[in-house]
Amino acid sequence: MKRKSKPKAEPALEKRNIDDLRPHESQAAYFEDLSDPELERLADSIQRNGLETPIQITPDDRIIKGHQRLRACKLLGWTEVDVWVRYDLQDDEKQIEYELISDNLDRRQLGPIEIARCYRRLKKLERRKSGGRRKHAGEGDLRDLLAKRFEMSGRNLDMLEEALDTPEVVQWAVAKKYLPVTLARRIARLPADEQKALAGDIAEWKESEGIDDMRLRHAIKRLARQYLSTAAEESPAPRSKPGMATIADAMVKTLPRVESLLTRKPERRSLYDLAKFKQAHETLGRVIEKLESPEEG
Repeated sequence: MKRKSKPKAEPALEKRNIDDLRPHESQAAYFEDLSDPELERLADSIQRNGLETPIQITPDDRIIKGHQRLRACKLLGWTEVDVWVRYDLQDDEKQIEYELISDNLDRRQLGPIEIARCYRRLKKLERRKSGGRRKHAGEGDLRDLLAKRFEMSGRNLDMLEEALDTPEVVQWAVAKKYLPVTLARRIARLPADEQKALAGDIAEWKESEGIDDMRLRHAIKRLARQYLSTAAEESPAPRSKPGMATIADAMVKTLPRVESLLTRKPERRSLYDLAKFKQAHETLGRVIEKLESPEEG
């Protein structure tokens, strides 16, 4: 006898005591809380219009969507709120985390470090889906998929992700806009001991009392540049330069295409003298022979 499959549970709109709701453990790992002025504006909006979008929670009262809305409701002195209880996500921790990240992407203006953290985590979650509902032909396809989700180029997302390979205090400096992502990427390539030393110096400035934002920004940026400059002096990176034979060979390979173009479109011969191109072709051939001869080494 064929067994009937268990019907999938559905979300349900219920009331919950605010004090019973708790943040999801991943929220603080990826996102900063709204600032006090931002939270007050959100609370004012909820006061005027009500909680138009109920908070979403797991059956065990962890918040999936609406961490900042809950904070605003507490600020207003509310004791109860309407919530969607996601019974359909029971025990599906990966999908819960995916929806938590997606909600923040849709609702908030994220900083570079927050975007990088979300990107790195979503890549892992998507790879785990690759054997199931969604398949990716390769890493490039996955990056392109996420690039559309973030409304950024895949290259820029990869650049932001490099900043996550720095100590936590460096990431804090990037999040606070004390350090640009370009410097953070270079710091990520420093040896571990130098990164640790730089992090210690930045932490000292961070803990300094009575220092204004502008001075702190200048101090941190100056420290980063000093470490990077010292590293460059100690081990200068060789600049790769293609050999002349490689350049000449590439140029020669383009000439037949130009000649073909001129043959098909004679009206353009006034712009490109075919005879001169042929002469150049012969000259470049002699250059290659000379560069490849044993006497020239």
